[in-house]
Amino acid sequence: MTQRSHRTRHRRVWIVAATLLAATAAGTVNAAPAPGFVDGEWTGTFVWNAKVVFPDAFGSGESTGTFTAQFIGGTPTGSFTWVAPSATGTTTQAQAKLKIEASGAVGGTATAPLLVPEGALVTGEVIVPDIGKFPVNFSLSAGEMTSAPLDIVTADCTKATGSMTTHIEVSTDLVASAGGSLSVSRADWAAWRLADNAATEAGQSAAIDQLLADGIAMGQAVADGTFDDEALRQLLYRAEQFAGANRRGAPCGLGQPGHFTTVVAGVVSTVIEKMVLNEAAFDVGQFLSAISAGVEAGAIGSSAGPAGAALTLDVTNVLWSKYSAAAAAGNFDDLVKIAQAAAILGNEDLLAQALASADKP
Repeated sequence: MTQRSHRTRHRRVWIVAATLLAATAAGTVNAAPAPGFVDGEWTGTFVWNAKVVFPDAFGSGESTGTFTAQFIGGTPTGSFTWVAPSATGTTTQAQAKLKIEASGAVGGTATAPLLVPEGALVTGEVIVPDIGKFPVNFSLSAGEMTSAPLDIVTADCTKATGSMTTHIEVSTDLVASAGGSLSVSRADWAAWRLADNAATEAGQSAAIDQLLADGIAMGQAVADGTFDDEALRQLLYRAEQFAGANRRGAPCGLGQPGHFTTVVAGVVSTVIEKMVLNEAAFDVGQFLSAISAGVEAGAIGSSAGPAGAALTLDVTNVLWSKYSAAAAAGNFDDLVKIAQAAAILGNEDLLAQALASADKP
């Protein structure tokens, strides 16, 4: 095989792989929301019973806890307490009887909530045979503890249940890294929705106002020639959490599709419109990121329908312009990115031409 044919084959494999990845990303548009907490006020309980064994020591404890959280637009704010009233520990030289009390915040999202510890107090005593008893009283800071994910198994309008399997896996690895083993006999939780009140609706309105305001601010930055890919992704993530929360809430009488579920498209459309108006300031990679976000959000592409047709056409025209420049310059990297963008948009003509130009030696 000649060096030229080897290079051409390598390019083709790279292009096909990149395009398939792009098509896979585009296929996630409008996916059904994962099970999660419906907006409103929730209260819950959890249980964690575990034993830790090391070569020269072992310990065990049963702990319970409670949490409360207000979910607005798929984002929780709340707190938890976690108590192990009679944990024990034994070494070859001493025994310990301890009470462990932890507290913190409820974080994460409606589909992946977290118990985020902020501090813990450990009290009790250590007994050394033939010597005596010694008091124990010390604190743990947030940095000395790990967050505990609440894995959701079932969720509806009034109740959610789940396990702490992810926390078991993380804790098992942590104990193993120190030379020990962990066994958990019980780790589960349940929560109940207490209220859907005026505060929920007001919170939803405030959340969408903030999202739109952030989208407008990002659009202004784009108009000034600044594009922040990570900031756009974070904004899109927040908007998707919000839209997902309202899709979950619809069967419970909370969803307002005409107002809330268009927030993702509205936020991203604002940014893309500004980029199109100032296209010379942004490179192909930045347009690829924006197009991927736009299709995922339902702002452009076939999933956007008639409402997104004009913006889809504008973006496509920009891509054709970028294609002409990249083909003339023989810019392989840009041609591949244009092919990816075309695949995401579903534009077969542009995809074919970009691939053909990129495949040229």
